Amino acid sequence: MVPDLPQELIDAIVDEVPDSSLPAWSLTVLTATSFVVSSQRRLFRWMSLEDGIAKYVKAARFLAASPHLGRYFRNLALNLGKVPADFAELRVIVAALSELECVTIRGDPDGMAPGRYLTQNSCLIELISLPTLRCLALHVIDLPSSVVLRALSSLEEVILHCVTFVDEEEEQLEGEGRTIAPGNVWHLKVRSWDTPTLAFILHPRHNVLLQNLGRFTVVFPPVEELLQPHFIQFYLWHVPRSNTPPTYLPTLPNLYVLELLIDVELTKSPPDFISIISAGIMISATHNLEVLIIAILDRPDGPHRPDCQLWTARNSTDWAPLDSALMDMAQEHLCEVHFSLRSFANSDRGRFSFDAFAGFVGAHMPRVIAAGLVGMDYSPHFTHPMWSFVG
Repeated sequence: MVPDLPQELIDAIVDEVPDSSLPAWSLTVLTATSFVVSSQRRLFRWMSLEDGIAKYVKAARFLAASPHLGRYFRNLALNLGKVPADFAELRVIVAALSELECVTIRGDPDGMAPGRYLTQNSCLIELISLPTLRCLALHVIDLPSSVVLRALSSLEEVILHCVTFVDEEEEQLEGEGRTIAPGNVWHLKVRSWDTPTLAFILHPRHNVLLQNLGRFTVVFPPVEELLQPHFIQFYLWHVPRSNTPPTYLPTLPNLYVLELLIDVELTKSPPDFISIISAGIMISATHNLEVLIIAILDRPDGPHRPDCQLWTARNSTDWAPLDSALMDMAQEHLCEVHFSLRSFANSDRGRFSFDAFAGFVGAHMPRVIAAGLVGMDYSPHFTHPMWSFVG
């Protein structure tokens, strides 16, 4: 017989059980009645429905049979690629998960299935309006622009990847005429070439939504050769909008971290690589940022694998102005420039690349290195959107 233990001690014991150890979880649940609730809270914290309709059906049946477990789930990942419109099982799932904190929704990349459109299942609008929700990631999906405004207004972290607005320009502008309350979002992550999304978010009428933004992450994926010249100045520094002047990144009083996630393909062209960092420095200087993160998304395999000689080249002359600009910023506000190499696969080759990468940074940024302003790390890059949330 297990003695009566304080609930805090039971929770601490359960927290020590590894997430990946299913046999250990089975033993924990069977230890005593007093361990059941704490164990269920850990066991049913995450639901991932990304492998077809069968998982949706199974999850709906599970929650219908045990509705009391729905309140334990905090993280939900959905792939709508095969989900039909007005899917009854999806409604059952959404209704049961009332305490979610983080949600990722991925649509149909081919743009043909109903899963591409958020409004095809109205329960999803209710899902992202949950009062407990803190973090939302939307990938490859069509939706009303009002959903993005609502997310920026009420949530802490928002990730937008290939989002398309289904309302017309006139409807967007009409909605922008309404009074907008200050936003709650402190971390925003977008892709550099999602021009309509950036233009909409950075429109002057929406500046109030970004007043509490503390961390701004911009992803630079591989782009076609014709798009590479000047794309950083075009997309990040000023964003065009039809029938309006260019929209510049507004003054954001609480912004202190700018994170640039640069695909390794773009580093093969020194002018493009340098232009991205130059724009990051320019924005950092304008907004008096404290931390600039420059992360390279390394790909040991696949079509965008790096040149093995990439980080052994020496062209420090081109980097000297960047080195000097960062030193000037350090005199005012900059506390750290963090260089990160993030690999999509753990391998010895990735570790070797990091040694060369660190040597490259040291050779091209000698002044900021000597001043102790540079931090460097090597880590895996998680492709699952749930791991993109910082908080």
